[in-house]
Amino acid sequence: MEARSRALRSAAWTLKGWLSASADYPWRLEVQPGGLQSNFAPVAWVRIFSRTHSPKTTEGYYLVYLFSGDGAEVYLSLTREPASFEPETCVQFLTNA
Repeated sequence: MEARSRALRSAAWTLKGWLSASADYPWRLEVQPGGLQSNFAPVAWVRIFSRTHSPKTTEGYYLVYLFSGDGAEVYLSLTREPASFEPETCVQFLTNA
């Protein structure tokens, strides 16, 4: 698990560097590694988000890299809050970006 923690933090650090190098986006983006809290989640993740649009993982829309349990596969997903989904809100968010 220690190797997984180091790999996630390294991935988050690398993404932060890429984002700061191309800082022409309209709002400040942040990067957060996840799946490291107390009991390790089977799926590790790194989230790219705007605090304005997604202050928590349970609010708003954000990009997330999801890593398989063995680390052999990675997926990129546009994710939304799990509680509710309003397609017109998602479209409005993406067109105003």
